[in-house]
Amino acid sequence: MKQLFAAFIISVCLLPNVWAEHPARTLIETSTNTVLKAVSTHSTGTADILKIHVIPHFDFKLMSKWVLGKRKWKESSQKQRNDFIKAFQSLLIRTYQTALAEAVGSSFKIKYLPVKSRPKATRVKVNAVIMQGSQKTRITFNMYKNKKGAWKAYNVEIEGISLLLNYRNEFKRVTIDTATAQLNRKNREVSKDTL
Repeated sequence: MKQLFAAFIISVCLLPNVWAEHPARTLIETSTNTVLKAVSTHSTGTADILKIHVIPHFDFKLMSKWVLGKRKWKESSQKQRNDFIKAFQSLLIRTYQTALAEAVGSSFKIKYLPVKSRPKATRVKVNAVIMQGSQKTRITFNMYKNKKGAWKAYNVEIEGISLLLNYRNEFKRVTIDTATAQLNRKNREVSKDTL
């Protein structure tokens, strides 16, 4: 799982400055270039940089709803939902922070594939290939355009493995409170690893 997150962070935070023909791809490129520049000039505060420049471009409510499933989401209270979203987002921020620290300074190249979509499509896949030596890692960002016209990522696939599906399978047979507690426990473990 750590390798998947590391590959994800490399793709999110260290994308090259290339021409992008689609606004969803442009969004990823712009935010990640900003993160790369910020990380290269700050030795601390990586979590804050991610909160400002990456997290706003992910729909954590939609991600959380999908991870929990419609029934569990519908049967939970607003407080339970908010607690889960907060824990889920916190885990990803902490994991991204760790993976970003490991990725900085490594040598790699990114190749983007053309975004295939109809002109008025509201859902697209942004595909990239990370090349580190002879190793290639395929990344797919699943994105949608919200009612305000902003592109948001709602899932990431690494080598065809869905980030959200991993968590959905993990939480399939537990209550929302148990899932939140498991996320909070992982947050504490990730915090210890970064100390």
